Formats: sequence, structure tokens, C-alpha cells
Amino acid sequence: MSILQSQYKTTALACHRTEDGVDIWFAGQDSQIAELCISAMNEARDHVEAFFDYRQNHHDRTRPQPSKKASARHHKNSVNGQNQTISQRFSEGGPGDNPFSTGFPPEDFLIKLFIFMYPDLSAMSEAFGRELPDEHCCFVPTKGLESLIAFVTPRSNLHSLRVILAHEYCHIVVGCLTGNRETGQTSQSIPTWLDEGVALFVDRKFREDLPEIERKRLELIRQGADGWWPDLEDMYTYFNRLDGDVEFGRRGMLAYAYSYFCVKELIRRFDEQTFVQFTISLASCNDIPSLFLQTFGLSVGQFNSEMKSSLRRNKHRCDFTQRDRHDGE
Repeated sequence: MSILQSQYKTTALACHRTEDGVDIWFAGQDSQIAELCISAMNEARDHVEAFFDYRQNHHDRTRPQPSKKASARHHKNSVNGQNQTISQRFSEGGPGDNPFSTGFPPEDFLIKLFIFMYPDLSAMSEAFGRELPDEHCCFVPTKGLESLIAFVTPRSNLHSLRVILAHEYCHIVVGCLTGNRETGQTSQSIPTWLDEGVALFVDRKFREDLPEIERKRLELIRQGADGWWPDLEDMYTYFNRLDGDVEFGRRGMLAYAYSYFCVKELIRRFDEQTFVQFTISLASCNDIPSLFLQTFGLSVGQFNSEMKSSLRRNKHRCDFTQRDRHDGE
């Protein structure tokens, strides 16, 4: 059993192998849950990887469409040089040992992904060693080339599985592309607003009521957090730690909302290709503010001021909530 599995597994979880040979950890004996999870994972992964493969999206090749059967999606595996399905790559090795390749240049990242679906908030709180605020908490702990997507099994709306998996897998991909790493117990090496903002931007494909969600995010921003405003230059702290002992408090939720609109606006102004190239360039960059200025033609501070002004000025409507050419992708 891996370090991550040992750290976050509880007695409530059991390993279930799907028909495709994928191990999903959850409580109970309903194998349909595991099948739904891996189907959602394949669809989410198709979408996330299509977004970040900017060369394929924007140059001479046709953008890939999700396969009709998610478990049959093919992608080249750098280890054996053969085309394999996602499920085949997941199931290499023994139970609970699921390496797969993200398939991104300059070389494929061979990582191990584990999915833990806790039966309730109490079980997840036990695994993480602290009282979590609600069942909507999702985490993606990473140790070296191992990643764990952890969340409470949705009770009523299994459609949300795709939102969860797309969001958390996006964090894994961003980490692979940028070399993102923890720089302390509550911070990381790339801007948190970019990491969380792009994950929210990518997962919106699977959200059932995006206009209403965006309206609520705008309302949260305009209500504020006791005069506090997230400044992009300083946003390297995990958002669930912005409110001190209150996990995912008002500052944290405001930071999520603001980050989403910042990433959406950058993509609206400069297109996905430019944004993705900026993200990838973070891997070899020691001066993020200079890279931002070079890529987008304005400083992080200038962009932060423009966003703050726009979001506060438009009190009754905001162009950020309108559908644009990226929304249907």
C-alpha cells in the first residue's frame, strides 16, 4: 500500500475492481458506484487533457472529441509504446497500484492515481485528522508521483462526480505541467489563484446551472469579506487556510470566486492557447510576475486592479457572466 493510501484510508473503505480493471476505494458492495466513477473519470480526463493540449486544440489537428465509450479512449503509453485505454493504464500492477501517463510533452508523466470515495463527512474527517466543514470538501493530496482524489460520495446527484473529478484531475495536470510543489504547510510554488481558477474554468463544462453559479460567485465577491480583498500578487496560500481556523470560510470562498473570473477573463482576452502556454512556461520560470507581463502585456497588479474595478463597478450586471465562445467547449 502506498504512502497516500496508508495515510488517508479508513476502515470504512474497501477496494473494488471494476469490469475495466480499475480500483476504486469506497464503502459498501455496490459495484455500480465504481463503474459510474470510472466512467465519469474518463469523461473528465478527456476534457481536461483536451484543454491543456493547446497544440492539438489550436493548430492543424482536429480537437479530440470524447469517445462514445469512455472506457475505450486510447492514448499512447510512453512505457511500452503501445496504444492503451485509460482503464488498461490504470490497472497495470497489483490492486491499488494504478500508474497511468498524462501524455503531456516533453515527456509523459507516469503517476499513480487513487480515488477514495468516503461514505460520509465523518469518515473523511477521520481520514484527514480534522473536522471538515461539509460534504462538499474535495482534496487532491500529492506525494511525489502519487496523487489521491478524495471526496465524500455524492448522495443524490451522481452527475456531480464529473465536476469533482474534472476539477481535481485538473490540479494534477497543472502540477505535472508546472512542477507545482508545497512550499510550506499552507502554501505552494505557483499562484493559487491560477491553480484554482483554471480548475473551476475547466470543470464548468459539467456544471448543470453555470449561469446561476456565476451569479452567486459575483454576489459573493460584491458582499466581500469584512473589507478583505484577494490580491493576485500574494495568492500562494491554500484557499481553505485563508480564514485561519475556519476552513473554507468567507475569505476562502471569495478567493475561489475571484480566481475563476480572473482566469475566465484572461482566456476571453488572450485565448486558451496563450493561457495554456503561460501555464506550461511556469515550469521553467523563476520570475512569475515578469512572465505574466511578457505574456499578457500588463502586470499582475494592473490586471488585479482592472478586475477589482470591473467586478465592483458593475453592480447589477457583469460581462463576466455572459456566455462566450469558450462556454460550449
